[in-house]
Amino acid sequence: MARRQLLGVDVNVAPAGSALIWNIDTPRPGAAPHVGQFELQGWVSARAGVDVAVASVQVCYGGTVLCDLPVAIPRHDVTAHFGAGKVAHTPGFRTIVDAAGLGPHYDLDVFAATRGGDRVHLCTLRGRTVDEPSAFVDTGRLRPLLVRTTGRAGSTMMMNALMAHPAIVGNSQHPHEVRPGMYWAHMFHVLGRPAAHAEVLDPAAFHSRMDLVARNPFWQVGAHHSRWFEQNYDGALRDFCVGATEGYYRSIAAQQAKFPTFFVEKYSDFPLDLTYPESLYADLAYVFLMRDPRDILVSMIRFTDKRGNLEFGRHAAADDADFARSFCTSFRRLYDEWRRCGQRAVLLRYEDGVGNPESEFFRILGFLGLDRSSPVIDAMAAAARAENKAHMTSASIAQSVRARDDERYAALVDIVSERLADVMAALGYA
Repeated sequence: MARRQLLGVDVNVAPAGSALIWNIDTPRPGAAPHVGQFELQGWVSARAGVDVAVASVQVCYGGTVLCDLPVAIPRHDVTAHFGAGKVAHTPGFRTIVDAAGLGPHYDLDVFAATRGGDRVHLCTLRGRTVDEPSAFVDTGRLRPLLVRTTGRAGSTMMMNALMAHPAIVGNSQHPHEVRPGMYWAHMFHVLGRPAAHAEVLDPAAFHSRMDLVARNPFWQVGAHHSRWFEQNYDGALRDFCVGATEGYYRSIAAQQAKFPTFFVEKYSDFPLDLTYPESLYADLAYVFLMRDPRDILVSMIRFTDKRGNLEFGRHAAADDADFARSFCTSFRRLYDEWRRCGQRAVLLRYEDGVGNPESEFFRILGFLGLDRSSPVIDAMAAAARAENKAHMTSASIAQSVRARDDERYAALVDIVSERLADVMAALGYA
């Protein structure tokens, strides 16, 4: 089970003449390391006489904004210290930070964003993710098997093959994107966390929205009455979410006359939140499905052109070169996730699965500790070779290898080759 640990906070001091002044109340510099989610609280304001307005406070991981907080909490202590009219009337901000899915070591940078478009760096939160044994392993339930990949990397082939095994159950509806396990893991992540001040300003109004259930507005961090939530609620919610996933896949297994050990779901292009299920399951197993990223990019463009719509994030790109650069970022993130998973993950290269599926499936089933007799391997290989013409961009699966040789995409292939040279070398792609 992955546990997040806050190691420290580095607060920047506003230089003389700075347009903004600020303070971070919690977490405090020099405090002991904190395990789990933590409270971020402070204030920020323009200096007296400076024509600058603070729009929000942003908590960022790399180039991604994890949360964008309104600066809207009255701080009478700040007003009393500086004097009325010297600081903004409501300079305070507060949220609960949970660093799920951010890798083994991470820095969270906190910025004040002004209405003029500038950002001022307030502090850096330093943390790490530690894998620890979990007390919630239940050997009587199904184990989760997660196929982690990108689009156009062979996930249909992989899912068809895995679900042909008698000890693996999954939803066979193409394109295999029914993910109740992730849904209930997301539920556990959301409902098992306290609401920040900015998220629920009026706890009595939680019932006003009939289309959603938000985070718990009555779980006050550090308060005496929060002990039941901390000690009991988490386990009760976990039991429900795991039980719902279990019931769903057991019902499918009964329809398929299977007695499974694993349920399988695939996850492609899900940034940051992949580790949500790790808070529910200590015995997760991953199959990371990789393909030469140059071939993936070409296949993505061919596929969207064939379908007549823009998918895989291509619609958000300024042009195909911009799309190629964005894809490189996603692929590197996938590679980093595989490295982080260590012995919980097995790697399959698409090219190897296409070229010698029997040998590769034998290796994967050994990793999972499942039956790998010849009839089972043959059934998986036959399922993998089944071609879905509507889903393909090459004449055959075998011809999908080296899609990058299409000269029409040479400039885009060069972008990938330059930006992912180290990753491709580590994966064995020349």
